[in-house]
Amino acid sequence: NVTCWMFRLSAAGELLWMREYVYWDAYAQLMFLYGITEDPYGNIAATGYAVAPNEEGVLDEQAVLLKVNNMGCLSADCNDDIIINSVIGNTAAVPIPLHSAPALQIYPNPANQTATLLLPAACHNKEVQVILYNIRGKEVQQLNSKGQPQVLISNDNLPAAGIYICKVFTQNGYIGTVKLLLE
Repeated sequence: NVTCWMFRLSAAGELLWMREYVYWDAYAQLMFLYGITEDPYGNIAATGYAVAPNEEGVLDEQAVLLKVNNMGCLSADCNDDIIINSVIGNTAAVPIPLHSAPALQIYPNPANQTATLLLPAACHNKEVQVILYNIRGKEVQQLNSKGQPQVLISNDNLPAAGIYICKVFTQNGYIGTVKLLLE
């Protein structure tokens, strides 16, 4: 199986995350990602190609499109460093969990003073609780929002600059998690 890597660095050059993407085509020998673009929320789309020999031994190219969120994951609940993408008959088939969490967006990320957490549309008319944890897993702040499409996170009430994990809940349960880097 061929693989490629993608990573994100902080403004200071520190590694924030690194992911390996596995192209699950038994015949592919190489994969390249070269056309990489990022939207204002940090989501990434990358284009490239995979190379495999055909029956005559000539190398055929197959287009590759990889779209990931601001943490390099295919879905909001990604915790793995290795992402497997299976390919069947030239059609990419990405496994989708039955109960996938709606995408959470946070910007700017990294942030200096404040960051805005965009909530999924399904949460806009509900009471939402956001719990922030420091990198050691200690709860450092709780924020509540009722009927708003976004939650403002300020570093005024946080102990220090650093990486924070934001977990989002409604009265119906867990919505998702997003990481925030405060400088």
